[in-house]
Amino acid sequence: MSQSENNTPPFKFDLREPMQFGEKFELTEEQIKQFDEWAIGVEQRAAAIQFEHAQQNGWGFHYPVKLPYYGAIGVGYSFTFTPTGIGMACTVTESITGESINLTDYDSW
Repeated sequence: MSQSENNTPPFKFDLREPMQFGEKFELTEEQIKQFDEWAIGVEQRAAAIQFEHAQQNGWGFHYPVKLPYYGAIGVGYSFTFTPTGIGMACTVTESITGESINLTDYDSW
């Protein structure tokens, strides 16, 4: 049987390096400071969006106006860590506004 008849590729290619044991996804103190400063403004905008939406729909909004409500488990942010060949990229996205911040520490690359 020829190679084309059994539909098996002639070579196996490794598309990426496997993750190293002990690889960590963590933020530096400077990245945490950046996040905290950004989060203050984005949370105010998220709370304003929720409050306006509640007002438009005639709903009561019983949560403090300056803070957004992120549900029972409080998941307001998605942290995305992307390991690359030269360093770790990090992006954070807020769930109500969809705003994102890039926290990648390019100086450590």
